[in-house]
Amino acid sequence: MNRFFVLIISLSLSLSFASPKILGYFPYWAQYSQFTAESIRYPLVTHIHYNYVQPEESGEVVLVDASDEDNLKTLADSCTANNVKLVLSLGGMEAQSALAENSEDEEKATAFAENIHEFVNDYKAHGVEVYWDIEDEEDAQLLSNLLAALVSKLKPESKIVSLALFANADVYAHLEAELLNQLDYITVIAISDMDDSQETLRPNSSGTKIASLAQKLIDQGVQSSKIIPVVPFYGYSFANATGLGSEFDGYGSGNEGYLTYNELMDRFNGTDYKVTYDEVTQSEIAVSSWESIVFNGIPSVKAVAENAKNKSLGGVGAYDLSNDARHPIVSLLVTIGKVLRPEVDYKNIK
Repeated sequence: MNRFFVLIISLSLSLSFASPKILGYFPYWAQYSQFTAESIRYPLVTHIHYNYVQPEESGEVVLVDASDEDNLKTLADSCTANNVKLVLSLGGMEAQSALAENSEDEEKATAFAENIHEFVNDYKAHGVEVYWDIEDEEDAQLLSNLLAALVSKLKPESKIVSLALFANADVYAHLEAELLNQLDYITVIAISDMDDSQETLRPNSSGTKIASLAQKLIDQGVQSSKIIPVVPFYGYSFANATGLGSEFDGYGSGNEGYLTYNELMDRFNGTDYKVTYDEVTQSEIAVSSWESIVFNGIPSVKAVAENAKNKSLGGVGAYDLSNDARHPIVSLLVTIGKVLRPEVDYKNIK
């Protein structure tokens, strides 16, 4: 056989069997619940996204919380020691206007990319994720300016350039697949989909919805291996709801309804809640006499991971690492890993 064709076949096989990514978001505010860089179970992840770092109107990049700087430096050293990629997640809800301001045209985007590159190097990170919930075609053009500049600046140094896309699928079509395919990967974030502004109860995050968003990108021409669906490690409670589709009276227990997955595992040890898995939406719901909690548990997270495997997606992401239960039997990270990286010995990971 011609050596050229042997090389092409070998390259194709290596790409098709590339190891899936398991990435976890590590928020700066985790420090306030005593979850620090030392708390992370590094063997369970391949990538960690530190969220967030914040752009200024001037084009500079800064830490959202300067008190977390030592923790970030420890995180960078720990990632290097454990062969985990550290990616800085740039943006967040308060950063929309600054992102837009610095991406108005090619010149501004290029200068902004220079500052991002410098910040990535200063904190020994492996790359950056643009975490920008764009709303329309104009936003998409600004985002495209920034992505092109980042690809030009970071990719020659083998730095990671990634993008977070959210549940507003209408904006996907305004982004060119050719540009998206130059990125290392795209996280699909359809989380916190239920709040007290809704009329009836629906899932906080639906595995079937996540799958449909991923498929929309594939249909648009984005390589499946570039797409990483993200699942939330938390849920929301709603007072007097009796199940999916029912009415409710505002938030229930928790911090404005917010309950972490590890909190839920402790709570469900009692007999007050009936927990069920809804196969149609691929999500969980727990119903008690006075509230319902919509969340993602082992069945729905496993369904997302299995879809990622079956569709040859790039992996699965977790939001956020501090919320997982640590026991392997109920850990959502372990659930993902058993599907995507079954060769890992999960029993001996503390």
